[in-house]
Amino acid sequence: MVCSSTNRTAEKMYKVIEHRARKYLDPITGKTHIAPMPDEIRKGGLLGADVTASIAFMKGRCHMSCTTIREFFRELMKLDISRSMLCKATQKVSKSLGPCYDQLAQRLPKESQVNVDETGHHDDGKLHWTWCFDTSLYSVFKIDKSRGSKVLEEMLKKNFTGVIGADYRGGLSQIRPLV
Repeated sequence: MVCSSTNRTAEKMYKVIEHRARKYLDPITGKTHIAPMPDEIRKGGLLGADVTASIAFMKGRCHMSCTTIREFFRELMKLDISRSMLCKATQKVSKSLGPCYDQLAQRLPKESQVNVDETGHHDDGKLHWTWCFDTSLYSVFKIDKSRGSKVLEEMLKKNFTGVIGADYRGGLSQIRPLV
């Protein structure tokens, strides 16, 4: 007996769920009233949680540009999503992850070892620095205009007693006074 299988993508890999608000005409006043959308529908936005999470994964983990993500949805999913909607979806996920980021950042000063590095990049033509604070279990990134030790003090606090792993370039050369 010979078995064979073929994997194919579905013709349409998404489902459109349409929500309609009823319109009513007041026969006495002639005024039109539109029923409000339920809060959970309105707050959910135009993209479902699964599509929103997929966009955030492609943007964050896969480092895809909004243009590339848009092409993915247009070419493979047959779904036309504007770049602004992709940006809004990414911002929505970033905002929802804010409390988790804050918890991890607050744990940094209590760690026994933190590896620190920074790299420069331009944002709107201005130089910024992406700082990485890496522990054995998690990493925290911070984008700042400064490459100086103030970022270390802000993230690790002045009373940090752990070991810092670093290349000692830029703001990292100021570590000794910090610890």
